[in-house]
Amino acid sequence: DASGSDDNDDDDSSHDSLEDFGLDPEEIERRAFVRRRRRAYDADPAAHLRRMRRERDEARRKASTAKATRDKPAQKAAGEAVRTIAEELARYGLTEAALEAVESGEDDEGDEEDAGGWMR
Repeated sequence: DASGSDDNDDDDSSHDSLEDFGLDPEEIERRAFVRRRRRAYDADPAAHLRRMRRERDEARRKASTAKATRDKPAQKAAGEAVRTIAEELARYGLTEAALEAVESGEDDEGDEEDAGGWMR
């Protein structure tokens, strides 16, 4: 009985698995990650923007540290994390000014799960 124990994104009832047919597993996971992030933004935009601000600030700190130690791979990874956040903002029709306008908060729920694909 595979009902509910599927390896795919069970909580994405609006997703049609045919959209992912023929794609490599990394692209399927990337698309699922984007859908989860969009749902988080739709559910609570302010909390999601606070999370994105923390992620961006952490990526910038890592980039600064990597530059100081001349660690090119770490610089590249941190730059990609910042770029990914900027792309997500663009999908929502926002700019980095939206992150600056959001108050920093104590909303840490779900951060580890959602940020997993960005900060490796």
